[in-house]
Amino acid sequence: PGAPKLSADGRTIYFNAPVRATSQLFSVSASGGSPQQLSDLAGVMGQATFSRDRSVIAFTNADTQHPDDIYISKSLPISEAVKLTDHNPQVRDLALGSSEVVRWKSKDGTEIEGVLIYPIGYQTGKRYPTVALIHGGPAGAWTRGFPNSHGNFGHVWAGKGWVVFYPNVRGSSAYGEKFLASNVRDWGGGDYQDIQTGLDNLIARGVSDPDRLAQSGWSYGGYMTAWTLTQTTRFKALM
Repeated sequence: PGAPKLSADGRTIYFNAPVRATSQLFSVSASGGSPQQLSDLAGVMGQATFSRDRSVIAFTNADTQHPDDIYISKSLPISEAVKLTDHNPQVRDLALGSSEVVRWKSKDGTEIEGVLIYPIGYQTGKRYPTVALIHGGPAGAWTRGFPNSHGNFGHVWAGKGWVVFYPNVRGSSAYGEKFLASNVRDWGGGDYQDIQTGLDNLIARGVSDPDRLAQSGWSYGGYMTAWTLTQTTRFKALM
């Protein structure tokens, strides 16, 4: 959970927390109990703040095609949000790849999830070069946020004709404590298989070209990519 906010009467605690490849708003009674999810946004919700009387909630939100902007809502749970800002209007003039969340079964049957960005002008049935990007942590997680950091510039790859594959391998945050701990003392074991089976799935779907695969990563992702170099010759390039 993120930083807590109290309701006006002090009886309810609000906080943001990651949920799979998104981030959402939750509440929990100050006296204890189960958290309640108050939003269901298809993106990454930033830290929520409230007006003094708690009648209006403000937050940032971003998705794979739209950088952060500020939204407000006057209801909880959030059923409708009003966009207030347009911080990056130039993005509308950029060619951006479409995206989706993908799921597949790893070698041991564990369900793994990831995010996919398709190349500009993607055509169904045509195979494309594919780069797998491995996050750090290992308890990091790829999200459905806008890729705009030094370690994540997926739309640049998409603009050059690549499929961009973001696997949230076992050990990632946002999928529960059991999943988070499932790579303890097993770096390069099940998590490595999660990546490879994810690529196998994309190849089987006719999306990825098995002869044009690459992988890159930073921090733990760099460790995983170096390990990958010793395990398989399927990749044309590793960074």
